[in-house]
Amino acid sequence: MSRSCPAVRGYRPLHPAVAGPLVIYFIKIQAWFIGKLADDDIFLINYNLKMKTILLENLEAEIRKELDEAEEAAKKAYPRDRDVRIGVVLVADGDKKFEGANVVRERFVGSSCAERMALDKALFAGIKKIERLIIIGENNDCPFEEVIAPCGNCRQMLFDTLDDLEQSDIEIILSNSDKSKIVKTSLLELLPLAYKSNRNNA
Repeated sequence: MSRSCPAVRGYRPLHPAVAGPLVIYFIKIQAWFIGKLADDDIFLINYNLKMKTILLENLEAEIRKELDEAEEAAKKAYPRDRDVRIGVVLVADGDKKFEGANVVRERFVGSSCAERMALDKALFAGIKKIERLIIIGENNDCPFEEVIAPCGNCRQMLFDTLDDLEQSDIEIILSNSDKSKIVKTSLLELLPLAYKSNRNNA
């Protein structure tokens, strides 16, 4: 049987005697590069894998209450012709709570994520420390089977705010529509190698 690739003219598979050492070489280069990044402190502080799935009944009572509040916040969303409603509760300074829900406008650039709304409300109130963020999504026509997570822009905004507040990380609770799937994670786990101007020569 021919081992040539019909999609690429003149393709010749590498001989194992050549391919093997090349693979090892690139693995070593990758390992060196990762080590170099760590040495240069480019990796984020406390970057540990902590993400885990948890049952609703195993959540702390206070977080279960906050998840219910996020669900109520989702009902206040303004999705226009879409049926996607995202609810958020941001807990700060111990026990202060700030709700957020998504707002959709004709021009998407004018829309707002639920996370941004809650964060802006918290900053306007002058909070000093973010404790955690709880997020849930609703969709009457097609409920979310998987957990809802922040978009990339919201992750970066949260990271920027933590940096300003001199915090290294926060806990984030993600849930699907019926709370049958809940994930406990952290911002740094959702946004490894986040952009930071003083290490990106900006």
